[in-house]
Parts: sequence; structure tokens; C-alpha cells
Amino acid sequence: MREASILRPPGLRIDLGGSAKGLAADWAASQLRGRFAVDCGGDVRVGGTHDVALRGSAHTVRVTDAAIATSGLDRRVWRRPDGSYAHHLLDPGTGEPAWTGVISATAIAPTALEAEALAKAALLSGPRRGRAYAEVLVAG
Repeated sequence: MREASILRPPGLRIDLGGSAKGLAADWAASQLRGRFAVDCGGDVRVGGTHDVALRGSAHTVRVTDAAIATSGLDRRVWRRPDGSYAHHLLDPGTGEPAWTGVISATAIAPTALEAEALAKAALLSGPRRGRAYAEVLVAG
């Protein structure tokens, strides 16, 4: 077996928060059979049919043997010392919070990891381009 390495430049930080939640939901689902629901901080994977409440709204979505995830700016927002606001989703080009005009995006996919990635991409791409990633429900 050949060894491989991934090198990162000094100062580069990697946050697997959303991806790790999606992977955790998918792993837990792989251990279950029948009708179940696994919720890892908003990344939800279901077996069978479930009505899943959308975070921050009165809406529900029916999901069958799939996953649903929401990415949003409705949590983890703070005020900086200069009075401006910041949040946890950064624009990789600037390292600053990405303000795209979208508050949250929800995606449905076969796996929670994929749903998480699609929701995040939709949110970070803004209201027009974000819809190209999936059947995305955009609120905001």
C-alpha cells in the first residue's frame, strides 16, 4: 500500500463542522434498518418517510429514504468590536464572512454529506446561482 500525504500551507485552517455532521448522520444511518431519523445538528438522514421541520420556519418537507440539511446565517452571528456583524461562513477568497443575500438554504439529497454540501454551496452562491445546485429551498 502506498502512503499519501496532504500538505497545507502554514496558517491554513480547516473546519469540518458541516461535513463532519453530514458524515456522522450517514454513518449512523448505515448502522440502522427500517424506519429511523438521525439528526446531527440539522443534518438529517431518514429511513422510511418522515415530515422534517425546516429550521427557523413553520414549514415541513416530506423526505423518504434520503437526507435534508440546512445551512444558514440565523445562528452563529456576532458583533465585532467595530460594530459590524460577522458569521461563521467565510468567503475563501477574502477570509471574511460571506454576505450573499441569502439567510438560509435547504437541500435534499441521497446522503447527509451531499445535502450539507449542496445547502452550503447554494447559500454561498447567492439567491440566483444557488438554485443551480439542487432542488433547494431558499429562505431570505
